[in-house]
Amino acid sequence: MNREKPDIVIIHIGSNDANIANAENNNVDEIAQNILRIAKYCKDSGVNHVFISGILPKHNLVLTKFIRKVNDILKEFCLSNLDNIHFISNGNINNGFISDDGVHLIKDGTHILASNFVNCINNITHY
Repeated sequence: MNREKPDIVIIHIGSNDANIANAENNNVDEIAQNILRIAKYCKDSGVNHVFISGILPKHNLVLTKFIRKVNDILKEFCLSNLDNIHFISNGNINNGFISDDGVHLIKDGTHILASNFVNCINNITHY
């Protein structure tokens, strides 16, 4: 079976791991390393451009600080690597774009996230 490899992969995960238990146990490095492991697997599998999308904020201040730390590790890795693994900052998405459930985006937030994806892909790949 001959399967084609994708040229681009966007990894948008970690929101469920950004929970009180992980924040209280300071599992910042563990969560970041798990995400990076997936990104590296994609690269090792032949994906040309891998994008790691920053974890979105939550309404809880403890979780927001935890998410910021994880995102900082991911961003630093992406800035320092030469392997076409890029970080998508979603810093333009704040709590005002998160629905009342504290997790999902409202419609405007979804549009911003999609725009972040498209802009990063266009800037890196020149498509």
